[in-house]
Amino acid sequence: MECEICGDDVAGSVRMDPKPEDVQLCATCLGGVQGHDVPQGHWMSLTTAMWSDRAAVQVLCWRMLNRFRDQGWAADALDMLFL
Repeated sequence: MECEICGDDVAGSVRMDPKPEDVQLCATCLGGVQGHDVPQGHWMSLTTAMWSDRAAVQVLCWRMLNRFRDQGWAADALDMLFL
């Protein structure tokens, strides 16, 4: 399986509420969601993943993009994202 954010190999998942639905993540994305540092540029994959047809992935992307909304690339992505 592939990470639903960046496409790397899956290492775990995170449950998205209010619908109990899991999003499959690689070790880097999972750590980042949990607040750990990730390599420079890794979150750029959010700009592609945000167009997923799965609502749980879209919500996770929105939440992560909001963490970086002070950066131009994330602000631009949030401007385009409609949930």
